[in-house]
Amino acid sequence: MKITSEPTEQNLCINLTGEINKDYQFPSITLTAKTINEVIIDMSKLHFMTNEGTVCWYNWITTTLKDYKVIFSEIPFFLIEKFNTSPHLLPSSYEVKSFYMPYICNECSNLFSSLLQIGIDYYPNAPIPKFSEIECSSCKKKTAQLIPNHTRAVQFLPEYDLNRYSYFNVFQTTAVIVIDQYKQIKFANDYTSTLTGISIKRLMKGSTIFCNVIELDDPEMFCNDNGINGKSYALRYREVHYKTKIKEGTVNASLRPDREALPNSPRWIIYLEDSSLEIELKNKYRKEHEGAKKLAIISATDEMTGLNNYRAFIDKFKTELALAKENNNWISLIILDIDHFKKFNDNYGHLQGDKVLKETASTLRNTIKNTDFAARYGGEEFAIILPATHPQGLASVLEKIRYSIEEMQVKNINDNSAPILSVTCSLGGVAIHPNYLQNFMEFTDDNCKSFIKIADSNLYNSKERGRNKYTLSTQN
Repeated sequence: MKITSEPTEQNLCINLTGEINKDYQFPSITLTAKTINEVIIDMSKLHFMTNEGTVCWYNWITTTLKDYKVIFSEIPFFLIEKFNTSPHLLPSSYEVKSFYMPYICNECSNLFSSLLQIGIDYYPNAPIPKFSEIECSSCKKKTAQLIPNHTRAVQFLPEYDLNRYSYFNVFQTTAVIVIDQYKQIKFANDYTSTLTGISIKRLMKGSTIFCNVIELDDPEMFCNDNGINGKSYALRYREVHYKTKIKEGTVNASLRPDREALPNSPRWIIYLEDSSLEIELKNKYRKEHEGAKKLAIISATDEMTGLNNYRAFIDKFKTELALAKENNNWISLIILDIDHFKKFNDNYGHLQGDKVLKETASTLRNTIKNTDFAARYGGEEFAIILPATHPQGLASVLEKIRYSIEEMQVKNINDNSAPILSVTCSLGGVAIHPNYLQNFMEFTDDNCKSFIKIADSNLYNSKERGRNKYTLSTQN
């Protein structure tokens, strides 16, 4: 292993030649720390890095070069593979000037590497050049293609994460922060600066630790005591108090593991939704819309039954579908319709019909679990969301609800001495397999309505079979 260095007033250029093995000693540049801004490493003549040499490299990167901006030039492909599988071998602040990619010629089967220069041959977030743009070094024909299984090789580039997470900047009232297993901030969207009062540059500088710049009164929702992230599942939103050196307030916080991150570079995505803005908006609406009728429109509660209303149901269903997909769980849905509801209004008056609706809602609340979600879907129809519920569990809940409503005690409000009114319901349910949920990139109102349509079809099947029955199906 040989090395030549060319220090200038502001830069140190290092040329690596041969192999990096356990006997190699990397140069120390500590004495020039005040004058050198960048360390440029030319790897064009580096043939191999042994396992023992990897240890030397790691020690050098994490000690001598930790405070410098490192620019890599002409990275051999074997190092690209190593950097992809072991990202910790790279310094926290680095750039890539050029790197080699392996190609095979379709004409003469010649294997060769082509040098791609950042900003010339390859642009951040762009596909790797196709065969029509690469010339074979042997037959000189442009018939070469990238060797299979190397299409994601450029993930080692620092802009890979930045480009992948850049879509979080569309969030206008939610701070999104990406951290690694050591709580180091790897990305923060623009709104994070607005919420915390800390610049994005400061948040993403070097190895900034999340808890050092943003204090939460519930820090364990993110990390274990030893500082290593240990949660492999999504945490639901919860209200927490945050504090920085500049601002403090209350936010709705959630954390989700990034399923798309590289296996050796795990990431967790933190969402901090400013609840103070939510409160401010609610107060604004209350001032602008006077009267109980307009307040009911922006409320999530159905005034008649006290259950959640249709809009709240749709929003909750989308959230639970996304959580079920992420956690690989079943999720079930029930649509319920009171049998012959019109007769209560026609024979006893609308107040009696309201009484039936209220008693049905109360029975549902007392029958389902706290983790389930009941809503008045519309008219005499109700909807129930059952998270983490498979077909057998759905069947059990359907029968339990059917029986509970059949046993309801509904008095005749016009005559207390009259017999108790008999109320029954018909139900339709659908249990959605976790594998089926993987077909959806996101869950919209239309997605929800497609599942509702299945449950509704089962409901009508129950009515056609004589009412006071339930029908269920699975969506695989």
